[in-house]
Parts: sequence; structure tokens; C-alpha cells
Amino acid sequence: CASTLNYNHSLFASAFAPTRRAVGAIVGKRVNASLLKDEVSTQRFQIESSSPDFLPDTMTSVDLSFSETDQLSVYTSSSSTVPTQQNSSELFSPAVSSAALLITGNTVGASCLALPNAASGPGMAATGVIFMFAFFMHLFSGLILAEIAIKQHENSGDDIPSSFKAFADATMENPIAGNTVSVLSLFTNVCVLVFNLMRAGVTGSSLLESSSLSFSGAHIDPSTASIGFAAIVTAIAITQSGERLASIASGAVAVLFVSFAALLIPGLANVRDPAGTFFATQTADDLTSAMVHAAPIFVQAAVYQNIVPSVTKILLYDRQKVVSAIFLGSLLPSLMYFSWTYAVMGGGINLDAIDNPFLIAFSVAALYGSALGCVMSIAEELDEWSNALFSKDDGIKESKETGEEAVLTSAISSLEDPAGSMFSWQSVSLAVSVPLAAGLMVTSGGHEDVAALFLGVAGAYGAPLLYGAIPVAMAWSQRQKMPYIQNLIPTASLGVIGVGSMAYIWQEISNALGQIS
Repeated sequence: CASTLNYNHSLFASAFAPTRRAVGAIVGKRVNASLLKDEVSTQRFQIESSSPDFLPDTMTSVDLSFSETDQLSVYTSSSSTVPTQQNSSELFSPAVSSAALLITGNTVGASCLALPNAASGPGMAATGVIFMFAFFMHLFSGLILAEIAIKQHENSGDDIPSSFKAFADATMENPIAGNTVSVLSLFTNVCVLVFNLMRAGVTGSSLLESSSLSFSGAHIDPSTASIGFAAIVTAIAITQSGERLASIASGAVAVLFVSFAALLIPGLANVRDPAGTFFATQTADDLTSAMVHAAPIFVQAAVYQNIVPSVTKILLYDRQKVVSAIFLGSLLPSLMYFSWTYAVMGGGINLDAIDNPFLIAFSVAALYGSALGCVMSIAEELDEWSNALFSKDDGIKESKETGEEAVLTSAISSLEDPAGSMFSWQSVSLAVSVPLAAGLMVTSGGHEDVAALFLGVAGAYGAPLLYGAIPVAMAWSQRQKMPYIQNLIPTASLGVIGVGSMAYIWQEISNALGQIS
């Protein structure tokens, strides 16, 4: 559940810090594996077969090796691909369903609060077209990333990195790729965090005014409420350990989904005019401009691709299961978002009803969980950049360590300070102060509609680059290096996604320049 906070899975993994006993077991297993490393060798042999039941007239290289968990791993590399036959029950097994729900949990969040207002311009029918566009864009983007992960595993036999930055580094074999992903991730998370902080200020101000403070004549403006919310998130991120942060995040996600269901189910039943709500004319004068303005918010709301490398690992790189999980995991949030927007626009859910306990719980959990996830992701990136710039000696020393030594070093570090903060206070303070200052300056006191523009900026430029153009470049580079491994999607799809992403960005740039002029 904590993966819904939309930060790199490497951070998600480190957040669940193991106990002293668990880390001791890990250290012991790694030591044993290291001692056995010289005793167990990889056996490589060639199998040539002319039987029609196997691979006719092909040479297949088969590797047999013992992993550190004493499991036999077998992988093949051949000019042909043997299709695996799976029935429908396997494609919708509990593992696939769990992976699909993991994607869903990583998608649904505070963006829900901005969707109804964005959809009011083009209207519900045109918004349905936008939803379809965002769904297919993210579906093919997720499948491209899954193909990269599966082919990289099939080629090397090793697990792929869970961090999207490390994933790009390993695929492109160029530090520029990882640095580009890091910069775009920072940009996107900063924009989303601005929205969270400003929206939290508006919500907090309304809640405080409706509470007992209103009887004493006290008034807290949204800017002050935003500053207070930012201070709380900063204090928690600095003082709490990774294990506690994960527990807090899991609790926030549980509250979010329970309150979401409690709002949506009766809200759909209370829509006053179902047909009229869907076919109502748009409020904007120009339908095309309204759709272009709304599209980035819906695109950003549906982002989940940072979790795709982890999903492929969970499903053991099974192509058909991964495709099923990504399809279901992309479809469920789209249906949930569409239903939520429809219920709000139809009057079934009143977002101004501050006295609704479920709405309060949903707003607080969504904003807090998303803000904390953004802060953690930004702080992680800043710490990595700081280590790279100011710890050159440590970097040289680390590069000389083997994989086993690196694991032991990490485990021993966690033993030395298992309850310590995950990030430096400098990186957390910077991660919060810059978005807060930008939001207060641009939104002139935390006005909600202007704050939502930051969400649109992330969806207009960050998402199509980070999860559109870059994955296409990664997949194209990999296909040149590994032409002997079967592709997951047609080559034409790469061109469509790549050209479509750049055309989408150009359209947003042209629209922004037109508004400025």
C-alpha cells in the first residue's frame, strides 16, 4: 500500500527496515553465499536438437546456476522464443490480482481532488475521451517498461534494479540517462508537492473555520495553513525512521481507500440526472482548448510506471502475467477516477461538505500521503546528488566493493542505527521549502485553481518525458543490443508512443505560449 506514495521502489524497499534479527539472518545468508561462491560454478553447455517438438534447427544456450537461496535458475537465450501456454485462471491468479492492485494503489491519490474541476470545462463526455487517451498512453508506456525489464532479465539472468533511475542506468549503460531521469523526477515531484501543499492549505483553512475556532472569531488563511502543514510533514520526515514512515504511509493509504469507497458508492447512487450529467455541454467557450487544458491533469493523475520494474519481479518476469497485471492495474484507476469525477459533477458528492467525516478523512489521507511520498522522493534524490558531488572518495571506495560486500555494508549500517532518520535534515528542509515558496508566490495565498496548474505542468512536461519519450529511447536502444530476444509489443508502438509524446509536449508548449501572448 505504501507504494501509492509515488516514490522510487528502492526507497519503498528501504522504508521497511528489517529488525535486528532479520538483518542478522540476511548477513548470515550473504556470508554463506559468499563462501559457497567459489564452490558452486555455473555450468554452460550447448544443446543442439532437430526435433520438431523443441527448437528446430536452432542452437540454444542454457545456463544452470545455483542462486544464493539454493534455487535452481534456468534461462535460455535463442534466436527463437518458445511460447508458454497458460490458461485463463493463471492469467488472473492471486499473484496477478495482487500486482494489479499494487499498481492501482500506486496510482490513486490526491489528484482525485483536482479532477472534477478540470473536467468541468470540457464536460463529462469529452472528459471520457481524455480518460481513454490517458489510459492507453500509460498502458503502452507501462508495457514498454515491462519489456525492457523482462528482456534485461532474460539476457543476464539477474534481477533488474527496482529504482527507476538505476533501471535507466542499467539499460542505457550511460550515466546521462540516469541523471536525466533524476532531474525529471525532481521536477515532477516538486510540481505535485506544490499542489499538495497549497490544496492542504485551502482544506485546512476550511476545516479550522468550521471547527470551534470559528466561534472565537479566529481566521486562518490558506497560506498560514499551508506553512503549518509543510512544517508537520518536514518534522515527520526528519525525525521518523524508515520503518515508522512506512507504517504511517500504510495507515494513510488504508484510510484513503476506505473513505474513497464510502464516498463513491453512495455518491454514484445520488447522481441527480445520470444522462444529463454525462451529456451536459461544456462550461468553456472553446472545447478544444478546454480539453488541452484539462488533459495534463488527467495524465499526471494516472502515473504509475515507477512501480513497473517491481511488478515484473513480483510476477517472476512472466510475460503474459505481467501484461495482464499492467492492463488491469491501468484500467482500475481509470474507472475509479471516471466514476469519482462523474459522481462529483452529478451532485452525488459535494467536495465543499466540510462536515462529512469521510470527505475529511479522504482529503487528509490523500494530501498527507502524497505530500510525504513526494518529500521522501525529493530528499532521496537530493541525498544522492549530494553524495555524488561531495563524497568522491567514498564513491571510489564503493565502486571497488563487490555486490556481496555492498549488501553486507548496507546491512551493517542498518544495524548500527536501525531507528535513525532515512534522510538528512538539509535535504528534507530543501525538499519542502522550495515547493512551498514557489506555491505561495505563484498562487497568491494558496488559491486552489492556480495550485492545480502545477499538477498540470507535471502532466504536460514531466510525465510524457519521464514515462513516454525516455522509455521509448530505452527500449529502442535495448532492441539494437538484443535483437535475438522476443519483443513484448510491436516496434510500431514505440514510434507511436515516442512521436505522440513529443507531439503532446509540443502542443502543450504551443498552448502555453498562446496563453502568454
